[in-house]
Amino acid sequence: MGYSAGDFKIAADEAVNDAARRAAWGVFDSYTLHPADDPSDAYFFASAQNAEGGRLNNVIDLLISRYLQNPFTDAAGNVQSLTRYQPLKVPGLFLEFARLPQDPGLDEEMCTENNRAVVEDWVDRYGVLGLTRRDFEHAAGHPVERWAHQGGREDSVSNFVAESLNAFGTLRLFQAATSPDGPDVDFILMGVPERQRERYGQDADQARRWALRTVASIVEAYLDSCCTPSFRLQEDGEITLEWGFKNLLGAMWLQMMWLLTSTGNVVRRCARQGCPEIIAYEQPESPRPAPRSKGGKARYKPRRDKKFCSNSCRVRNFQQRKKRQ
Repeated sequence: MGYSAGDFKIAADEAVNDAARRAAWGVFDSYTLHPADDPSDAYFFASAQNAEGGRLNNVIDLLISRYLQNPFTDAAGNVQSLTRYQPLKVPGLFLEFARLPQDPGLDEEMCTENNRAVVEDWVDRYGVLGLTRRDFEHAAGHPVERWAHQGGREDSVSNFVAESLNAFGTLRLFQAATSPDGPDVDFILMGVPERQRERYGQDADQARRWALRTVASIVEAYLDSCCTPSFRLQEDGEITLEWGFKNLLGAMWLQMMWLLTSTGNVVRRCARQGCPEIIAYEQPESPRPAPRSKGGKARYKPRRDKKFCSNSCRVRNFQQRKKRQ
């Protein structure tokens, strides 16, 4: 049981108009992993200032990025370009983030070499989560404004891993509650407080309700801390509700909100019976370039004919079908 990026696109189309998905996030050319007293607190930060050494703000970011090829430099004087993209137009972003504990895999110990490599690959393509609030630092006698997409002490490897694990567990719980074959009560009960397990173990519908309430409360908490609702007056006089995000983490949890509140038939699974894996998904069309990947290739490629999550599942499906025959 699982959801594809197409599912998130359908859910987003139901929940919000296109204008509300235009908010951008920034990715610098390079981020440095800074050590800390505690190795698990090593964090990513992009050293960047404009050509005059002054502060960075959204107007300067936009204008300089638009009209100059190399608007920023790092502390050593190296060029730092800023790429802006629209994360809400990448419908598979939350899914990829929630799948990191399994693919490519995260270690239970927070700041291992493997985890650092996984987080660095993500940051290179999509930028930091933006957990470090913007603030002012004094450099060369004048204030320099640091923005969320530059990273900082809160954008540590350990915080990234913890957030990915939370997304993984939340998505798994939602899938367990909404399976077309009925709720996966055994999985749901792993999260139910011990004193209530007997009660919910005897009633699948109550177990499903508990799981959905839990998922809703988690999503609500992220919306409260990472997102901002606002009203927009349209040209026809209608007022619409739009959602903005304070950081990349908020943008991804907006996608989860859209899936949670969608009413359409958005389920898409691996074609092998019993496989819970999510099928790889298509890169949606967007007026902005897709987030980059190593080697300059697009992270997601259209695969309208894809039916299985992996070659092993395709082979196992063939073997199961042959055995039944």
